[in-house]
Amino acid sequence: MEVFIAGITDDWDGYLERMSHPAAWGGEPEIVMSVNLVKRPITVFRLTLAGRSVEPIVTYGEELKGTPVNLLWSGAHYDVLVPARQASGGGLHEP
Repeated sequence: MEVFIAGITDDWDGYLERMSHPAAWGGEPEIVMSVNLVKRPITVFRLTLAGRSVEPIVTYGEELKGTPVNLLWSGAHYDVLVPARQASGGGLHEP
């Protein structure tokens, strides 16, 4: 995993210590590493300009099979997107 973090920190042990706390925030490097852990693609979405739907920004691990884990990037943090109930008309929404 150190390869993914190169350039972010020169203190690998310190990075691991900081990220081990429940309130630690991750970003793109942690998403890239997570693809290898969950062995599924991870797709990042953002809200459209109208704000009524989402559009994909990037998929990490496109070569992997399986249903992607979907994340919504708000510009400040990521939220997990889950399929909407059939009764709500489909699509994706935040939990």
